[in-house]
Amino acid sequence: MIMKKIVQKTCPSDQAGTLLGNSYLSTFTRRKFHSTTFEIYVYTMIAYIYEMSRTFYICLFALCVCIACKIDSVSTTEPVISNIVDDKEKVKIINDDFPYNLKSPTSEWLMPQRLKEISGLAYKRDSKELVAVNDEKGNFYLINISTGEVVEKVDFGGGGDYEGVEFVNNQVCIVKSNGNIYIYSLGEPALARRVKTRLKFTNNVEGLGYDGNTNSLLLACKDSPNISGETEIKGKAVYSYSLKRNVLSTKPLLNIRDKALLAWSAKNAQNPEKNKKIRNRLKSFSPSGIAVHPSSHHYYILSSKGHLLVVADRKGAIVHIEFLEKEIEQPEGICFDSMGKLYISSEGIFKKGRIFVFEMRAS
Repeated sequence: MIMKKIVQKTCPSDQAGTLLGNSYLSTFTRRKFHSTTFEIYVYTMIAYIYEMSRTFYICLFALCVCIACKIDSVSTTEPVISNIVDDKEKVKIINDDFPYNLKSPTSEWLMPQRLKEISGLAYKRDSKELVAVNDEKGNFYLINISTGEVVEKVDFGGGGDYEGVEFVNNQVCIVKSNGNIYIYSLGEPALARRVKTRLKFTNNVEGLGYDGNTNSLLLACKDSPNISGETEIKGKAVYSYSLKRNVLSTKPLLNIRDKALLAWSAKNAQNPEKNKKIRNRLKSFSPSGIAVHPSSHHYYILSSKGHLLVVADRKGAIVHIEFLEKEIEQPEGICFDSMGKLYISSEGIFKKGRIFVFEMRAS
């Protein structure tokens, strides 16, 4: 009788619990276990298992609620992020005559969710619009240059790791990280045609620009600077693709080395040698975007790693380095309009994708 009360007390009061209690009672009655010590042990074990199972499901439910709340907060709010660029890392440039104040954008446009991973930016000269490409989807977007609003979406192919975009002669050119170029003719229903280059995944092409002086596309490699079968080099490389001859250069147009970046910083920045973080940022330089300035014709090269903007002249010499602000989370795209206004796009890490606009200073 005592055992029946103990077992039924630990089980639910529904039919299943009653059957379970009767089952345990029948077993113990047949085996004639009458020891009070053993009954207490069985009661303890049943109670422990019951409480553990109940606790497990409560915890599981609480975990699901927390995950749901976290997803909702990420999609609807913009949490405060830690400083990407510490105040101690900021560098003051001596005799700074750089034509842009990148600490103070003229405008800042929030991109919709579909462009959170905006990875490339170009200027469409005929309609005065911006062209943006998403990192993963086979489509590009036309953006109003006055308001920053997306006005049109165009599908050009399947999904892939698309990293850069340019607009040339009524054609939109998109580059994949493996070096393949996709050329889409506006107004035609066909998908983009693919152009294979000698660059590979190991090069990790992240930037695409256009040089009107040579009628060539510029492909900036984030990782390996080398082409298989050619003389190996060090540093980072930018290759040119001739649109007239449809061929990729075998030697890099630009070859940027750590020592050149460090040398410029040592000459033009105040006490950079005392800040190890600054040196590390310079050494981590890895191109993520490239554009040619419409008046100086200098090469402007973004680096998401290190948060840098490096400017090189036509011979490849470093003429300026900008240490970007933390607000530009992940700079991936860069372009100029015909008047020299600078546009930099940033992929969203914790925030939405953004486009920052900078007016050119009066000379």
